[in-house]
Amino acid sequence: PDWSRDRIMAEVSAAGVPCYSGSCSEIYLEKAFDSLRKAEVDSRLRGNDVDEQVEMPGLENRLPVAKELGETSLMLLVHPTLSAENINDTIRVVKDIVTRATK
Repeated sequence: PDWSRDRIMAEVSAAGVPCYSGSCSEIYLEKAFDSLRKAEVDSRLRGNDVDEQVEMPGLENRLPVAKELGETSLMLLVHPTLSAENINDTIRVVKDIVTRATK
């Protein structure tokens, strides 16, 4: 079958386990970083005596691994109030669905 991250997420959620897409893997695309697209870097760390311009990642030069992680990652609940039963249910459901998705 043709399984995507979104289908896996929907199946896990339908089985009663909260499941979401992962965190913002490409945070450098956020508006807060627009002014840093062209940033001066202290190139003395590279053995030079002067600062140089380097291009920060943006829409035109995205970081491929970060992009892939943003498109494929899942987020499950993790917090101290989860019981052992909650955690075991999550493990069982995710294992079952991922097993079906990879056959």
